[in-house]
Amino acid sequence: MELRPLALIMVGRWSDSIIDHVERQTEVELTCARAHPRALRTAIARQRGTWLLVGDRLSESTVETLVHDAWEIQNDLRLALLGSPDDQLRCQRWVQRGCRIYLSPTVTGERLLRSLTLAEDGFFILDEKFQRNTGVLRPVRESLTARETDVLELLSCGLTNSLIAQELFLSRSTVEFHIKRIFGKLGVSNRTEAAVRARELELGPERPYAAGLTP
Repeated sequence: MELRPLALIMVGRWSDSIIDHVERQTEVELTCARAHPRALRTAIARQRGTWLLVGDRLSESTVETLVHDAWEIQNDLRLALLGSPDDQLRCQRWVQRGCRIYLSPTVTGERLLRSLTLAEDGFFILDEKFQRNTGVLRPVRESLTARETDVLELLSCGLTNSLIAQELFLSRSTVEFHIKRIFGKLGVSNRTEAAVRARELELGPERPYAAGLTP
């Protein structure tokens, strides 16, 4: 996956391996700021970032203050957070407030950059442990277009790309394009995982389909 140019502002605790990996990327401009409102404001003033990355081991009140101040200065700054998989409610709360990426503190630098690249296309990226929570997934469900929802429902019934194309009067290449975007938005890598995620999102079909037949 090709990495896009990114301007990242990091606060909180991030592992040395992640920082080293990010700094090696020529397409990425990284600023590490202390987890203090004044330091963050200075960092944003010096570098108009595309992402605010908030690490772990910060009190929730500190995170609230940092994000609030950052969005007051630059309201188009995208947000990525690290958080414990045991705290589903926190993940749900932040995703509903506009957080685009929410990952476990064990994330690798490679996974972080891959998540940022996908999120640049408008996808919500959540650690798989958070994706099992349907409340957390509500914004992900809402990010699917009507056509993507149609394609996902038929895919979940086991229809091939050719049959989905026939059913929806689309070209096969268009169906493949939609499926690629669906995989990205759901954070899955194959049709089986997509079908499972569709059930979690309550996007299952209202009635069964027989392959090749229109209900």
